[in-house]
Amino acid sequence: MKKFASKKCVEPRRMALARMLAHYGPWDTFGTGTFEYDASAAAAEKAFSRFMGLRPMKQIGMFWTIESHHHRDASHVHFVSQSSQHIRWSLAHKWWHERFGRFRTEKIDQERSLAPSFYLGKYMFKNPATSSWGFNKAFVNRFGKRPEAEVNELFSWKRPQGTDAFKKTSQYGFREQTKMPVVQPSQSRHVPKAVGENSQLSLQW
Repeated sequence: MKKFASKKCVEPRRMALARMLAHYGPWDTFGTGTFEYDASAAAAEKAFSRFMGLRPMKQIGMFWTIESHHHRDASHVHFVSQSSQHIRWSLAHKWWHERFGRFRTEKIDQERSLAPSFYLGKYMFKNPATSSWGFNKAFVNRFGKRPEAEVNELFSWKRPQGTDAFKKTSQYGFREQTKMPVVQPSQSRHVPKAVGENSQLSLQW
């Protein structure tokens, strides 16, 4: 993966990522997991892999990325999830806190549904050479490998000399813009099937 020439190169990729994820939405929860000890990006990814392996987490679609720091091991993980309205996040908070540190989730406002994914892109494209991100198994089982390929495609975007336009290497290509468009849930092509509120699986950690 190539590094970007300037910060201006990052913004269009972040927006394209948000629009791409909206295509596979809707996403209903944004979360962050931190560590009370110094954690490398690899350690943070390993911890989140354990979290995604919990039985309730296997039922929902997730996209995650690691926020890492250049000068110290102080990584933490951000994620968005779908079909997770039935999840008892208080149990997730407890599970993470007992093992790693702080854990926070918040419901995504569908009037600003692109904002969380745009935020995730900030850390994905900040340093592409060391970027760590992925979809969980439930998401891949539902949509296949195409979303992962589309994200990888964003890393190959090149800035033509003397213009702010980017080569449209994916269907989510667009010109640089400052205002974030709103994508309503009804605009999403794929609507995942949610697990029922009374599912016993959601109670088993």
